[in-house]
Amino acid sequence: MTAEDVVHIDNLEPCFQELAQSAALNNMATLKRGEEGRNWEAIGDPTEVAIQVFAHKVGHGKTHL
Repeated sequence: MTAEDVVHIDNLEPCFQELAQSAALNNMATLKRGEEGRNWEAIGDPTEVAIQVFAHKVGHGKTHL
């Protein structure tokens, strides 16, 4: 992986940011840190959890909003 391959949250197109925010807010899944703060816990339908993980990775998950 090179520096050109890295996606920076601040450089995302506004439409992509809106998509990620909509994905985060329009599902019932939740993500939270485990008790020790190392692992993540996901609650919800597996597909919705995957969508929530996507939104979180691009800086627009429920925890960021």
